[in-house]
Amino acid sequence: MGPLLLSLAFLVQPSAPPAELSLRLPDAKRRFFSGELIRVEVHLKDPAKSHWSPTGFVVDPGPNCDLQHHCGSHDMRTMHRGGLYVDLDRRTDPISTNLNEYVPRLPAGHYTVRYRLRQLVAKDRGYMRRTYVFAEPPVELVSNPIQFEIVPAIETWIRSTVADAQTAIETTGSQARDGWRIRETAAARLRFIDHPLAWRAALDLSGTQANLFDLLAGLLESAHPVEACKEMRERSVLPSYPAGEQFLNIMAAVCAKAEGHKGYEADFEFRGRAAALLASSLSSKTGQARIETLRALLRPLSESVQRHVTPSWAPLVAEVFAASYADAQPHQLRDFLDWQWPLLRSPRMESILDSIIAKPVGNATEAEIRNLALKRLCELNPEKGRQQLLAELRDFRTSADLDVFMLLPPGAVGDIDDVLIENLNKAQSPPYGDGRKMLRLIARYGSPRSLERFKEVYEMQRDPCGAGLIAYFLRVDPAHAESILKRQPWNMHAPAPPCTAELIEQVPPLYMHRVMEEYLAAYVQHSDGNVKGASALALGRYGSAWAEEPLWQAYRYFHDWWKNRREDLEKDEFAGNVRLEQELRHALAHGAGWLTGEAKLKQIDALCLGWGCLHDSFQDLNAWRRPLRVAVYAYSGDDFRAEVAHYTNLRSIEAVERKLTQFPRGTVFQTAVYSPADDARRSAILEQLQKLAAAHEFKLVPTP
Repeated sequence: MGPLLLSLAFLVQPSAPPAELSLRLPDAKRRFFSGELIRVEVHLKDPAKSHWSPTGFVVDPGPNCDLQHHCGSHDMRTMHRGGLYVDLDRRTDPISTNLNEYVPRLPAGHYTVRYRLRQLVAKDRGYMRRTYVFAEPPVELVSNPIQFEIVPAIETWIRSTVADAQTAIETTGSQARDGWRIRETAAARLRFIDHPLAWRAALDLSGTQANLFDLLAGLLESAHPVEACKEMRERSVLPSYPAGEQFLNIMAAVCAKAEGHKGYEADFEFRGRAAALLASSLSSKTGQARIETLRALLRPLSESVQRHVTPSWAPLVAEVFAASYADAQPHQLRDFLDWQWPLLRSPRMESILDSIIAKPVGNATEAEIRNLALKRLCELNPEKGRQQLLAELRDFRTSADLDVFMLLPPGAVGDIDDVLIENLNKAQSPPYGDGRKMLRLIARYGSPRSLERFKEVYEMQRDPCGAGLIAYFLRVDPAHAESILKRQPWNMHAPAPPCTAELIEQVPPLYMHRVMEEYLAAYVQHSDGNVKGASALALGRYGSAWAEEPLWQAYRYFHDWWKNRREDLEKDEFAGNVRLEQELRHALAHGAGWLTGEAKLKQIDALCLGWGCLHDSFQDLNAWRRPLRVAVYAYSGDDFRAEVAHYTNLRSIEAVERKLTQFPRGTVFQTAVYSPADDARRSAILEQLQKLAAAHEFKLVPTP
């Protein structure tokens, strides 16, 4: 019997669009073992290029599967792949996929399967926001049927299929030709064979960090959760088995099913049980198995701390990390010192940080880890951290970046000018160092008493732009900085001078002065859209209230230029102008030096032309629904972000204070502070906000 393919699908609606949907089995095979992959091919031909939403496969007979209750149309197991859910109406060629991924496990029997789509139509939601909704009355497109038989799997087939799949994953690199496809197909074979042999192979491969979703999904979906739970629990405590975070979550879900719950009901209790089991074996694990298991435990530990519950195994986490951090790979150690730090912070970490700081740096990741260690040392022992940063400041080859040096106030360094000049000379001569970093350090730490020397340095140093020294002059002698910036004419119709882009990007974060604001305001009028946009963003991020008016002028000019050519902004050739409009709008709406309230946001919105501008403007106005909101997210020592109304990227409590003081007195803010695993920090931030409220006469109310 040849392939079952009808060239023309039938339509449920009589007024059907000229579209065809076909479904076929690409191979001649019509009989499959239970758990065997059933490959199908779906092809949509739609000359009208309509938009379609998949409503899934219809299986007959099937559990709750018919034209009203389709199977697997929004299955989270497969949504991550895209495929039929994303690409079907964008492709002209057929899409091949595994039917197993979209329908429940099918017992032995004869089946008829169709695929179904539902038409979408465009709807204008206002603000030029176009969305797609189901056509009314519904227009459905249903494919031809395919038929096949499923028979019980036999032992020899199970063994050979499991062995072949395991070999394929173990011997095929993901970078090999078709390597990832081969590995994914092999993992899918294991996933759908609901048998202990497949589970064990999947667990073996998962323990090698094969990073294939399907490996553990088979246990999660098993019809035998009691046996699958037992298999995972036994595997989890083996000394050499790296039970990572995915393993822990799936074990919790499988064991929840074993006790009569649905898989997604693996709540705090079941994850806590799974974590306790892993913790019981943590000390006996070795090498990477210990590190991976340790990483897995930090997530449920954080969840417990947020609930003000301290598990009995919590002290073990810091102890094991202290004993085994040297086994961590660089990306793992970076995570330990970054977002996982609040769970590991303790006085005993000081010696570990010392050893990390003392280790030579060989690449960018090691430099990042060392920078994190310097920051954490400043948290644990501020005086020792200050002394270490002073030593870093005196080393022209230091790997410490400017973010680290922000922890060292200029007033804490003493007379350092000679060292800064000497380090700059060393950095610009063999064996070389980072000359631009030395210039940035001069911008921060250079003293006014050495002004004449630094003027000489500027004229002699090798960096043709010298952004760091210009920032120093802005701070110490603005007139001299202005004379440098005006050495070349500000011709806004000629190509920008060579250093312009670098000065716009690098000087404002180091130091901002009216002289620099005027420079940026001039270049907001430049004919080059990239220069114009970068200047606008710099004015918005670092400018004073003075900068608001030049931004309004630039924004209105853009509107007046394009208002009668609105359709051109949707053309690919003008994509740069679409981006420029968004940059101008963002700089004006989110400026740090002034308040853009609801009335001004409405004015900005009224001048928007492009889709991106309208969308962003809608989001900002939506944030002004009363009560206004203040939210702080403080996850670790240097991971701080806050939102005040539509200002969503404030990076310090000082930035929050500056923004809050721009609001009228008496303003009411709904407040929330999120600081997982760090109640003390959360309380301190709330106390700071309350002090600000008292000082500036605005009111904070808790978020319900």
